[in-house]
Amino acid sequence: MLRAVRLLAAVFVATVGFAACDGDDRLSQEEFESQLLAACQDVNQELEGVGEDTDAFADAIEGFVSDVEDLNPPEDLEDERDELIGHLEDAADAFRDAPEGEEPGEAFAALEAAQEPAEALGIAPLETCGEEEPAEEPAEGAAIVDVVGDEYEFTFPDAVPAGAVFLQLENVGEERHEIFGGRLDDGATSADLVEAEQAGEDPEALIAEEVDGHAEAAPGETAGFNAELDPGTYGFFCFVPAPDGEPHAFKGMHITVQVGEDGSVTSVTDGTTETTDDTTNGTTGGTTEDTTDESSTSSSSSTSSSSSTTSTTA
Repeated sequence: MLRAVRLLAAVFVATVGFAACDGDDRLSQEEFESQLLAACQDVNQELEGVGEDTDAFADAIEGFVSDVEDLNPPEDLEDERDELIGHLEDAADAFRDAPEGEEPGEAFAALEAAQEPAEALGIAPLETCGEEEPAEEPAEGAAIVDVVGDEYEFTFPDAVPAGAVFLQLENVGEERHEIFGGRLDDGATSADLVEAEQAGEDPEALIAEEVDGHAEAAPGETAGFNAELDPGTYGFFCFVPAPDGEPHAFKGMHITVQVGEDGSVTSVTDGTTETTDDTTNGTTGGTTEDTTDESSTSSSSSTSSSSSTTSTTA
């Protein structure tokens, strides 16, 4: 599941590229971006059925770059265009050379690096070919669960209630971060899933039920998603690649959270849980009520917990 999620993200990122054109018949910026957007959307549709075939990713990147060689950009965009081409070519090579069953970390790092020139070209975020998706809003009555993302750890509130929640990720770091997860099998922790992923094993064997939703936030931004959480043990992860190509989760950005029934909660850790009293009772109308107990643990994967507040929306 985890490898598939990151590869799916890479599919979207990998579908934008530029190539140099000779001659003076340059497109206007509007013409260039319009034609590029159409080509990007076509490639995204083509890649929907690729799965985890890294050679197919490489083919798509190389083919797309070739397809846009006839798009001659405005002169003032050439440097950014050339930088983006370089990152995409690096990604294609890394996908091609990736050992079977292993995370193509170098490819992910190259695709992540492509975000910066893409932004200068007006087509970021690359995941949506430059088209901003409307931010998801909390559902009526959902408890707000504020999560902080940094390099490389999550900070969850002590209180994580069962039921309808809105997981809200605030990115206070310098790299892009995401959050997604699932309810774990009895005895499993987020570290177990990451270790399985690193070993090339199937982490889905440790997942009882995936959480339906995903949020991704650029540095300084906040994003979230609605979810329905049953009581149980959950793992949450960030698999965005770091500059060195290693997924953030491999650096410790994962956490085990025990969700309690009727608002009862446990400390958030990476391997052990400690039950606390019921500390969360959200109030309606957009107000918040502070939690009354705090718990904090440390772990080998640098996850952490801190006091926070939980509220419900009107």
